[in-house]
Amino acid sequence: MAITEDIDRDIPILSIDGRLDGSTSDEVTAVVLKRVPDVPALVLDLRDVTYVSSAGLRVMIMAAKAARASK
Repeated sequence: MAITEDIDRDIPILSIDGRLDGSTSDEVTAVVLKRVPDVPALVLDLRDVTYVSSAGLRVMIMAAKAARASK
């Protein structure tokens, strides 16, 4: 799995490539939690994700909750 970050109009876009599962979810969570408090929005680009487990879904739910809490 790889995570790359681009910025478009001051909004970070985190692109994830590979599997989003129990073995990679901690890394994605750490990156998301680091960025959420500092930005008005955050985009998760999942077009190159080949598999999402329940741990991967948990990352997305956590990201949404963290974004709401930081506003």
